[in-house]
Amino acid sequence: MAPLEAVPFEGTTWELMFYPSADAVDAVPVLPGAAVTARFDGGKLTGNAGCNDYTADYKRDDTQLTVGPVAATKKMCAEPAGVMEQENAYLKMLAEVGAINQFARSIELLKPMARRC
Repeated sequence: MAPLEAVPFEGTTWELMFYPSADAVDAVPVLPGAAVTARFDGGKLTGNAGCNDYTADYKRDDTQLTVGPVAATKKMCAEPAGVMEQENAYLKMLAEVGAINQFARSIELLKPMARRC
């Protein structure tokens, strides 16, 4: 079986599968019917956070990724239940990103590693 062909980081619309729980211990699956997307292209991140569209600047240097302040539309969505909590958790996560792992067909956004003294 041939290995999966890698998709490019930039210009690909990525879809969120899991996000951190409120206590950051567990991974929570995205709600059905509330897809969260991210598209990185030329230093600009755009997507939909489940209800609202958002945009931010980003900078990637190999495995380091920083996302600037996020601007989002201000709609309120009632369906599916929990969509606004999911959206808030995702946008908070973007603000905390410091690193990225890229695989053939997925990416993993990570908080920066704490340095040990």
